[in-house]
Amino acid sequence: MTSKAMKLPQDHPVTLGDALASVTDLSTVTGANKSIVPAKPQVRPTEDTPFELIEVSVRIRTCAGCRGDLTSDNDNKWCLRHKENDFVLIQSQNYWKKTFDNKHYHVEKQCVVSRNPNFRYKDVRMKLKHTVTGGHITYLREKLGNEFCQSRMPYK
Repeated sequence: MTSKAMKLPQDHPVTLGDALASVTDLSTVTGANKSIVPAKPQVRPTEDTPFELIEVSVRIRTCAGCRGDLTSDNDNKWCLRHKENDFVLIQSQNYWKKTFDNKHYHVEKQCVVSRNPNFRYKDVRMKLKHTVTGGHITYLREKLGNEFCQSRMPYK
């Protein structure tokens, strides 16, 4: 069997780009895949809401900075909470919905700064149910930097 080169008419598209450009309704193109997830939009850091030091609860699970488990650290039952913008994928509609929700972070400098580069450690608000001791302040200074806990935190 010999193969003969097919001669296409002049107006026939020769590349995929030409073929797609000539089709106005993409749903008629064989193999059109509507399940391709669009790229997640960039999120600008939210700087007008305060960070709060809180106790980790049952409903808080994942660090927004490193995506690690917040409940696995047995030494520390605290985390930082911050209300900020983000995008959530609505899979049934195949689009990203903008949200404004609480995000939680390990009490670790690198976790917080990864999403909030202008984070100021001195401005963290205390939302704990107990009094903070000198040992707690030492722990927070080690984790967040010496500029944290200067004179605004109540302790024994």
